Amino acid sequence: MKQKYELLREFLRLNIFKTLYFNLRYFPLKTALHLPVHIFRNVEISMTKGKIVLPSPKYGMVKLGKPDKYSFDRKGNITKWKNEGTLIVHGQVIFGRGCGIRIGKEATLEIGQNTCLTGHTDIACFKQITIGRDCLISWDVLIMDTDFHHIKDNNGKYLNEPKPIVIGDHVWIGCRCTVLKGTTIQSDNVIAAGTLVTRDIKDTKSVIGCVGGKLAQIKEEVSWSI
Repeated sequence: MKQKYELLREFLRLNIFKTLYFNLRYFPLKTALHLPVHIFRNVEISMTKGKIVLPSPKYGMVKLGKPDKYSFDRKGNITKWKNEGTLIVHGQVIFGRGCGIRIGKEATLEIGQNTCLTGHTDIACFKQITIGRDCLISWDVLIMDTDFHHIKDNNGKYLNEPKPIVIGDHVWIGCRCTVLKGTTIQSDNVIAAGTLVTRDIKDTKSVIGCVGGKLAQIKEEVSWSI
């Protein structure tokens, strides 16, 4: 009974028109009618030129703009969707209210099952970003594989091309973290709040944070769960 109530409650919070439009735009009719993507209120859809790949599409497996229960999740926050590339989703994924998802041309954003991005997380993918399964991305997190603007040397050579980002399985990224291009975070790590990730994190089962302005292992042999 409780599960049916929760399903009804979630359905009533959807923007039905945008949910139908979104699914019909990205999927064949037979798949679209199962509504694998749920679009909640206050979602701005401005680009739909790309594609979404769901290896095993199911009802409501992707939730875009889902409200949360915490005080920082304000009703007026706008979730923004711009996709000119490819999103690959391998299971249930939640994009919280206020998230910004931007996938550029020929870019690929791939996300594993049971991964949740809470409110105000921004992803700018212009090459390739891979996020594993069972990850938790807290609020006000920025993940981007590009600098947006080009920097050239005296010979006209670009110095800051986009570079892939890889985030392993079961990674918890704390609030107000920034993950920049060309970095890899190994599985089972916790990234402390406010951390700037500019290099590979090769530790595992560790808490990683900034100490004296540099990335460092704060604790080791840790585990976490929701």
